[in-house]
Amino acid sequence: MDPQDLDLIIIPGGEPEELLENEILKTFFNTLPESCKIAAICGGVELVASLGLLNGKNCTGDASGITCQSKSFKYLAESKLLDDHIVIDGNLITAQGQAFIAFAMELALAM
Repeated sequence: MDPQDLDLIIIPGGEPEELLENEILKTFFNTLPESCKIAAICGGVELVASLGLLNGKNCTGDASGITCQSKSFKYLAESKLLDDHIVIDGNLITAQGQAFIAFAMELALAM
Protein backbone atom coordinates (compact mmCIF):
# COMPACT_ATOMS: atom_id res chain seq x y z
CA MET A 1 0.00 0.00 0.00
CA ASP A 2 1.27 3.45 -0.87
CA PRO A 3 0.52 5.84 2.02
CA GLN A 4 0.24 8.68 -0.51
CA ASP A 5 -2.94 7.06 -1.88
CA LEU A 6 -4.81 7.17 1.44
CA ASP A 7 -7.58 9.67 2.16
CA LEU A 8 -8.70 8.43 5.60
CA ILE A 9 -7.31 6.16 8.31
CA ILE A 10 -9.53 4.94 11.14
CA ILE A 11 -7.94 3.90 14.44
CA PRO A 12 -10.37 1.83 16.53
CA GLY A 13 -10.59 1.81 20.29
CA GLY A 14 -9.15 -0.79 22.57
CA GLU A 15 -5.93 -1.19 24.50
CA PRO A 16 -3.10 0.27 22.38
CA GLU A 17 -0.25 -0.35 24.85
CA GLU A 18 1.56 -2.90 22.64
CA LEU A 19 1.72 -0.40 19.77
CA LEU A 20 2.62 2.82 21.59
CA GLU A 21 6.35 2.69 20.89
CA ASN A 22 6.10 1.03 17.47
CA GLU A 23 8.63 2.66 15.15
CA ILE A 24 7.11 1.08 12.03
CA LEU A 25 3.78 2.77 12.76
CA LYS A 26 5.51 6.09 13.45
CA THR A 27 7.32 5.88 10.12
CA PHE A 28 4.12 4.95 8.29
CA PHE A 29 2.11 7.82 9.77
CA ASN A 30 4.91 10.28 9.04
CA THR A 31 4.71 9.37 5.34
CA LEU A 32 0.99 10.10 5.01
CA PRO A 33 0.02 13.11 2.91
CA GLU A 34 -1.18 16.14 4.89
CA SER A 35 -4.57 15.76 3.21
CA CYS A 36 -5.13 12.31 4.76
CA LYS A 37 -7.67 12.41 7.58
CA ILE A 38 -6.87 10.43 10.72
CA ALA A 39 -9.82 9.40 12.86
CA ALA A 40 -9.42 7.75 16.27
CA ILE A 41 -11.90 6.73 18.93
CA CYS A 42 -11.54 5.73 22.58
CA GLY A 43 -8.11 4.11 23.21
CA GLY A 44 -7.15 4.69 19.59
CA VAL A 45 -6.65 8.35 20.47
CA GLU A 46 -3.81 7.35 22.80
CA LEU A 47 -2.14 5.49 19.96
CA VAL A 48 -2.37 8.54 17.71
CA ALA A 49 -0.99 10.67 20.56
CA SER A 50 1.96 8.30 21.01
CA LEU A 51 2.83 8.92 17.37
CA GLY A 52 3.13 12.64 18.15
CA LEU A 53 0.23 13.54 15.88
CA LEU A 54 -1.80 15.25 18.62
CA ASN A 55 0.95 17.54 19.91
CA GLY A 56 -0.51 21.03 20.06
CA LYS A 57 -3.87 19.79 18.75
CA ASN A 58 -7.32 19.80 20.30
CA CYS A 59 -8.58 16.29 21.04
CA THR A 60 -10.75 14.04 23.17
CA GLY A 61 -10.82 10.29 23.68
CA ASP A 62 -10.94 7.27 25.99
CA ALA A 63 -14.30 5.78 26.90
CA SER A 64 -15.80 8.95 28.35
CA GLY A 65 -13.08 11.58 28.29
CA ILE A 66 -9.35 11.71 28.90
CA THR A 67 -8.19 12.18 32.48
CA CYS A 68 -4.78 12.10 34.11
CA GLN A 69 -5.68 8.54 35.18
CA SER A 70 -5.64 7.40 31.54
CA LYS A 71 -3.00 4.70 31.07
CA SER A 72 -1.25 6.58 28.27
CA PHE A 73 -1.81 10.11 29.55
CA LYS A 74 1.90 10.95 29.17
CA TYR A 75 1.50 10.85 25.38
CA LEU A 76 -1.32 13.38 25.59
CA ALA A 77 0.57 15.90 27.72
CA GLU A 78 1.31 18.09 24.67
CA SER A 79 -2.32 17.99 23.48
CA LYS A 80 -5.19 20.33 24.24
CA LEU A 81 -7.69 18.03 25.94
CA LEU A 82 -11.38 18.86 25.54
CA ASP A 83 -14.32 17.16 27.22
CA ASP A 84 -16.38 17.06 24.01
CA HIS A 85 -17.65 13.80 22.53
CA ILE A 86 -16.08 14.57 19.14
CA VAL A 87 -13.23 16.96 18.37
CA ILE A 88 -12.06 17.89 14.89
CA ASP A 89 -8.77 19.73 14.52
CA GLY A 90 -7.56 20.03 10.95
CA ASN A 91 -7.25 16.55 9.48
CA LEU A 92 -7.66 14.85 12.90
CA ILE A 93 -10.94 13.50 14.24
CA THR A 94 -10.96 12.19 17.82
CA ALA A 95 -13.88 10.77 19.75
CA GLN A 96 -14.79 9.41 23.13
CA GLY A 97 -15.83 5.76 23.01
CA GLN A 98 -19.34 6.63 24.16
CA ALA A 99 -19.78 8.74 21.01
CA PHE A 100 -19.50 5.89 18.52
CA ILE A 101 -22.61 6.92 16.56
CA ALA A 102 -21.48 10.54 16.20
CA PHE A 103 -18.01 9.25 15.26
CA ALA A 104 -19.49 7.07 12.51
CA MET A 105 -21.40 10.07 11.18
CA GLU A 106 -18.23 12.18 11.13
CA LEU A 107 -16.45 9.39 9.25
CA ALA A 108 -19.20 9.39 6.64
CA LEU A 109 -18.80 13.13 6.23
CA ALA A 110 -15.03 12.83 6.03
CA MET A 111 -15.26 10.27 3.23
